[in-house]
Amino acid sequence: GDTTVLIVHRSSDNSLALLKSDTGELVWQTPLGSILPRWGSEPLTHRGHIYLVGQEKGKPRIGRMYDFRLSNGRPVGEFLFPQPIAGAPIFDPRRQTLLLVAEGASLYTVSLTERTCERVVALDHEPGALLISPFMAGRYYFDVISNGLKRSVLRCFVVSADDGSFSFKQQVELNGWVWQQPQLRGARMFVTTDSGQISVFDLGGESDAQAMTPAASSSEIHEKR
Repeated sequence: GDTTVLIVHRSSDNSLALLKSDTGELVWQTPLGSILPRWGSEPLTHRGHIYLVGQEKGKPRIGRMYDFRLSNGRPVGEFLFPQPIAGAPIFDPRRQTLLLVAEGASLYTVSLTERTCERVVALDHEPGALLISPFMAGRYYFDVISNGLKRSVLRCFVVSADDGSFSFKQQVELNGWVWQQPQLRGARMFVTTDSGQISVFDLGGESDAQAMTPAASSSEIHEKR
């Protein structure tokens, strides 16, 4: 129906639960057992399924994405990867795939129709450098590499709608590390860092020379107050 629901991880008993957002009423609850959801990685819902990134207790080097039924919370299966997954799954609606970034260097493209990994993309990030989950805006894929001394790099790639390949588009250096997900408002993106920098970018099209054009900075925002 039109009921809005919330999917939450109950750390008190390590379970996945579905709640009605208006009343807080419990719809179902599924014990996760040895499954440890990745901290900060929100579950993704698509066509009656819930996709949750995590790992098995005692097996931290194997990446896993778990599949549950949205209607009743029952497990459907899982996807295994050769290294831990570093962020939430990203849905690509044009290709009906999920993008899962690995802890280091790679990204996996999972076909939801075939339920297989169809591509491994080399993105060359170091383990621990992704403090927030990457995200997509249109055909742009963004990630933030925070592994320098009080600096981060906001990177943009174009994801081919034909074969899912990645091509580098642009990168922007930021002062400080990024701990909060950038916010998108139409074709404008807002990014904040722990050094107090606020950056606002206008997003262009794939054919534009730049994906991100600076629209305002923290110094300009403070001057206008």
